[in-house]
Amino acid sequence: SYTISGVTFSNVASAFTPVDNALADLVGGIGDPGEFAVPYNASVDDPDTPDFSRIALRGTDGTVIGNVAAGANAREAVNVGQLTSALDALGGG
Repeated sequence: SYTISGVTFSNVASAFTPVDNALADLVGGIGDPGEFAVPYNASVDDPDTPDFSRIALRGTDGTVIGNVAAGANAREAVNVGQLTSALDALGGG
């Protein structure tokens, strides 16, 4: 016998039914993030594969990204606070 979540089943096939149902409920609950997802560009080689090195935000006139932490290395974005400090240090801004 097989016990899953406190329920005992006599064979493997019957035990997989609640597992399958639970997975279907999980997928249904997550759903498609749609407009709330950050879209990755499609790969040049395969349009069905995301290119995880590039994103394309959807704002018609650009997109403001808020709550940006201070970048700490050369491959991270800077925020306005960091840029203003750098300009002030150079005598500009």
